[in-house]
Amino acid sequence: MANPYEQFVQPVSTNPYAQFAQQPAQEPVSVGYDMGKSFASGIVKGGIGLAALPGTVEQLGRIGVNYVGRQFGAEGNTVAPEAALPQFSDIKGTVERNVTGPLYEPQTTAGQYAGTIAEFLPGMLFPAGGVGAHLGRRAAMNVIAPAVTSETAGQLTKGSAAEPYARAGGAIAGSIAPQIIGRMISPGAINTSTAKGAERARDVAVMRQEGVPLSAGDVSGNRSIRWAESVAADTPLAAGRAAALKDTQSERFVEATLRRAGINARAATPEVMNDAFDRIGNEFNRAANRIAVPLSITPVGRQLTQDVSRIAANYERITEPSLRSSLPRAINDDLAQLARQNQYMSGDVYNVWRSQLGAAARGAQDPRTRDALYSIQNTLDDAAETWLRSAGRGDVATSLKNARREYRNLLAIERAAIGAGENAALGTFSPQQLAQAVKTVHGQRNYARGQGDLVDLARGGAALMAPLPNSGTPARLVMSAMGGAAGAALGGAPGAAAGVVAPIIGQAVASRAVLNPTMQRYLGNQVASPMVSMAPGNREAARINAAAQFNETQSERDRLARALQQR
Repeated sequence: MANPYEQFVQPVSTNPYAQFAQQPAQEPVSVGYDMGKSFASGIVKGGIGLAALPGTVEQLGRIGVNYVGRQFGAEGNTVAPEAALPQFSDIKGTVERNVTGPLYEPQTTAGQYAGTIAEFLPGMLFPAGGVGAHLGRRAAMNVIAPAVTSETAGQLTKGSAAEPYARAGGAIAGSIAPQIIGRMISPGAINTSTAKGAERARDVAVMRQEGVPLSAGDVSGNRSIRWAESVAADTPLAAGRAAALKDTQSERFVEATLRRAGINARAATPEVMNDAFDRIGNEFNRAANRIAVPLSITPVGRQLTQDVSRIAANYERITEPSLRSSLPRAINDDLAQLARQNQYMSGDVYNVWRSQLGAAARGAQDPRTRDALYSIQNTLDDAAETWLRSAGRGDVATSLKNARREYRNLLAIERAAIGAGENAALGTFSPQQLAQAVKTVHGQRNYARGQGDLVDLARGGAALMAPLPNSGTPARLVMSAMGGAAGAALGGAPGAAAGVVAPIIGQAVASRAVLNPTMQRYLGNQVASPMVSMAPGNREAARINAAAQFNETQSERDRLARALQQR
């Protein structure tokens, strides 16, 4: 007999989780609608996850303590597994009761991804690859990449005990995924989020602007790439290409340096240097024909007399009598006498003093003497240039200013080019020699502060073009192997000889491959440098988002478990 009340009887579910399960929507929702609602809900959940961070740290700590206790044989839990601080579900319940009402839960896979991306939005608070990084880069590295991998890991482990850990691990993995992919695209990418990396990137830009070719190892600073290039330079059948690269690099570096002194040449040969000194000297002579600085009736003349007196007095105060040059005091006395007589600093006097100061400074061994002499020379130049402008001869003042700059650079180049060895005889010099010359001529303080036309070239070249120390071991091993092969061949064992030669040929092939232009472009390209430049802020964002994902998932599981126990 049919039950007349059957239509009013509700079927009894055998699923104990039925009351906590998401009830199916009466009408299917569009993907776009679900993603929008899930994203908005996810923003609130992201804020809740951030607020629940202290509780997350406590909970993870308790899990860790209990795990360690079990490893040492403890029965049960060493500490209570329940955290004292509020967890995600606790704060979420408070927000839903008092502020938002029940938060929307995604109903499609796309909605779940959109919601998770929104939950990772607190990562926008952290810089990506340096302070002030572009917002799009922050979104990609701190939000989208870790959110997608976290949600994917959660989907693969959904409903299992591993889900909270998978979501947290996915967030961490997603945060470093751009770095991994970036290294695949640009093996020698520079990490510009570090001070060292940012400085290297600036040095690379300077050298490229000056037309100085750089190898992939020079650009990246990657020791593996640099060692491969270094070995290639000592490997028969490949060394020629490496030597050609270094020769071109050295030539272009010297050429770029000479341009800073107004010289269009590829080597600092004696003829080139003599021509440069003559040309610049003629510029000083032309300016001197227009110079007549009144020493007592104009501000520039009085300032000149005071400045030279101060420099000479300071020099004598800090320098032992046995090391002093008499020139600062002599020029000071001459200036004072001319001022008392209401005379001028004529162009002839200016040229004589300037020449004497320059010659004495170049030959001075004591740095205090050299600094004092150059300081007086610069003071004379400043006074001459200022007076020319005030006298309406701005064109002559500009020519004098350019000549001063080129002369100052030429002095450093001259010192760099007088080193010993074959290169010096050919008119070339290394970045290290230029750096030392700039420190000596322009002053260590100016070098440290980056002041001067040659500092960027000297610092950049010394940083990027420094050769790796080479004991000669690779070359010796190759030559030894070649000797062994020859001996084996002479001994009537051609098979053995071939076996010995094979590694040599393999190394030569590998070395030529490293120096191949296409391979060099690949190893040294900086296309993916922004992806590799992971700042500490990226790591902090990843940790916080991972902790929030763990807390959210674990808290919901714990809430369901407590509800089931109360049935």
